[in-house]
Amino acid sequence: MSWNQKKRGGGNFHNRSSGHKGGGCGASWRARLEVGQRGFLCTCNSFEKECVKEAMNLLNEYADKLFGPDDWRKNESAPKTDSTSVDNAKEDEEEEGSEEDVSKSLQKEVQSLKQESKRPIHLQRFRAVDSGAKNVIFISSNVPDPVLLGHTLLTDLKTSKVGRSRFLQRLLPVEVTCKAYLEDMTRAAGPLFDKHFAKGNTSFSIVYKCRNNKLNRDAVIKELADLVCLKNASNHANLTQPQLVVLVEIIRNVCCISVLSDYYELAKYNLLEVIAPPKAEKKESPTDGADGSVNEEPEEVPASEEANDADASPAKQAKEM
Repeated sequence: MSWNQKKRGGGNFHNRSSGHKGGGCGASWRARLEVGQRGFLCTCNSFEKECVKEAMNLLNEYADKLFGPDDWRKNESAPKTDSTSVDNAKEDEEEEGSEEDVSKSLQKEVQSLKQESKRPIHLQRFRAVDSGAKNVIFISSNVPDPVLLGHTLLTDLKTSKVGRSRFLQRLLPVEVTCKAYLEDMTRAAGPLFDKHFAKGNTSFSIVYKCRNNKLNRDAVIKELADLVCLKNASNHANLTQPQLVVLVEIIRNVCCISVLSDYYELAKYNLLEVIAPPKAEKKESPTDGADGSVNEEPEEVPASEEANDADASPAKQAKEM
């Protein structure tokens, strides 16, 4: 039994045998979220295995559209056939009934997943790993731009209003990961903020969530807000309609950081909410904090986990600068 199993116990998906492959992704759940990875944070309610499958299908579909087909998966997972076998296969498909067609399709999918599991880790386009928090999965990725992929996917869902997931709730792109220490976070965010905030006159907000860690929320928000303003003094906080949201997700000793556009317009990157009818605007905002932050409605988080979830705009700190 792996140390993960001994430590966690119970019937959660994390506790499956060490040889389990997360949703056909070719990664054992002994693999953990580590510094230096980038990809996507996926949230769900209990059904982690199903969440992984849905996320993998969507990410591969949109990655093929945006960045071209995954050559390794296309060449290696497809069975090698000559022209004669292809012709014979076509004839067989015409003769066989729908039930046999479904059976063949399932067999091909199983074969594809087996081939994918043999793929070297560094060549896997998407790979699910244990985030260290319940109902949260991290999918590491080597695609050129995770933010573009996530934004395109959510925008399409908002336009079509067609549901593409039952178990996958939020799909949050992650650009950089670092140790969950203030100095490391500032160092990792510097180049990212150069990219997004150097031009100036950009409104921003900071969305902060912490799981299984007691890092000082206010200190993190102030440090990152100061860094945004340091890139250009004309940058300014906006709680309700920021042009860019600095997403900070801390899980245990790892911090995930991204800069996202259309965060609230895309329902905080929630695949279920983005296709829902628009809600009536509230006249009052009782969750507004005295320190200039706005508390988000908390997700369903187990009582055993410590969570701090907030949209934080450093209005108070900006006035003091």
